[in-house]
Amino acid sequence: MGLDLDHRISILITQLGWSLPTTIAVLVIAGIAVMRRDEGLWWKLVVAGTACLVLATVVQVLGTFVVYGFDQGYRLTWLAGVPALVLDVVGIALIGAGAITGRRREATR
Repeated sequence: MGLDLDHRISILITQLGWSLPTTIAVLVIAGIAVMRRDEGLWWKLVVAGTACLVLATVVQVLGTFVVYGFDQGYRLTWLAGVPALVLDVVGIALIGAGAITGRRREATR
């Protein structure tokens, strides 16, 4: 049998504590993008990227919680880690694309 529920919950709380600062920063980025939005595509890319990053955190935390319930689940943590990594890469790429296509001031002569 896997880890007992008390130990799994302590791991869950630890992971939430470690991921909380990043999640708050990502949500602030999304809030700023929504407040400064215009007709362009940049803010939609940024919001989609931040949603991917938050979803990656949820997948990692809940996936690890579930996997640790299996017998020798610590060997299977990659089952939660790989999808979270893919979501992280996609989220960062979307935020980068939003930054590249972002708001630009019109050049004055």
